[in-house]
Amino acid sequence: MVYSGSHDQSMLGVVAQDYDAAPVASEVVERMAARGLYDEEDVRLIYESDRFPTTSYNYAHNLHPDLVEKIEEAFFSFDFVGTELGEEFEGVEKFIPINYQDNWQVIRTIQAANNVSYTPENLEE
Repeated sequence: MVYSGSHDQSMLGVVAQDYDAAPVASEVVERMAARGLYDEEDVRLIYESDRFPTTSYNYAHNLHPDLVEKIEEAFFSFDFVGTELGEEFEGVEKFIPINYQDNWQVIRTIQAANNVSYTPENLEE
C-alpha cells in the first residue's frame, strides 16, 4: 500500500510498516530523523527527484512597483535567527528569489507523467 497524505503521517506510516512506500519531501525526512522520530536504518530511499522549493510566497503580477519593492525588501531582509521559521527550517538563513519556469520544472514533469491537468472542474474536487 502507498500512502499519499501529509508528509509527516506518510513517513511515520512507512516506519510503522502501515505503508510499503510514501512520497515524502526530503526536508521532512531530514527533520524527522534529526528529531529522532525514526531510525534511518528502518527505511530506504527508492527514488529521489530533483530538488524543488517546498514553500513559496508570491505577489500579484499587477501590483504597483513601489509595493512590490517593499514586499521584496521585507522578505529578502528577513532575519531567520531566533524565529520559529529559523527553528523549523534549520540551516535556512534567508529567502531567495525563485521562478515557476526554472524552479518547478520537475513538478511539471511529474504532473505530465501522471496526466495531471488543471481545469476549473477538477480544481473544485
